[in-house]
Amino acid sequence: MLIYADTNIYSRPFDERSHSRIILEIESCLIILESVKRGKLSCLSSDILKLEIERTNPLKKIYIKPLLNLCKEHISQTNKIIRLADDVYEKCNIAPRDSLHIASAVFGKAKYFLTCDDALVKKQDCIEKNFFLKVINPIQFISNLF
Repeated sequence: MLIYADTNIYSRPFDERSHSRIILEIESCLIILESVKRGKLSCLSSDILKLEIERTNPLKKIYIKPLLNLCKEHISQTNKIIRLADDVYEKCNIAPRDSLHIASAVFGKAKYFLTCDDALVKKQDCIEKNFFLKVINPIQFISNLF
């Protein structure tokens, strides 16, 4: 199964364990990343994902950057991706960088888009209806599929 993991999926395991939800997301993200490592899941990376990881906290970046090597395929930002991101922005009112993530996932033919971002999860209906991509929180992904 092909997935696209948003930047926060890679970052979450290195967040402070201050709330029970964050702890559950950390554990879910670790299970997902381990499943990618073992070949049970395939994952896409993208130019916007690499850019956001480059701009993250320097200490986190040391640990996160190598995780991108687990990805099966890389989606480069092309004019087609930008046009698709514009379409995502217009149809679903999603922030520009998040629209680039969604467009990369759609272009790469991912089945699921994993994110800890509640605002994106709330727009799941619009994204699935228009772009045939399921947006899901890692806790729900693990609960439903494993």
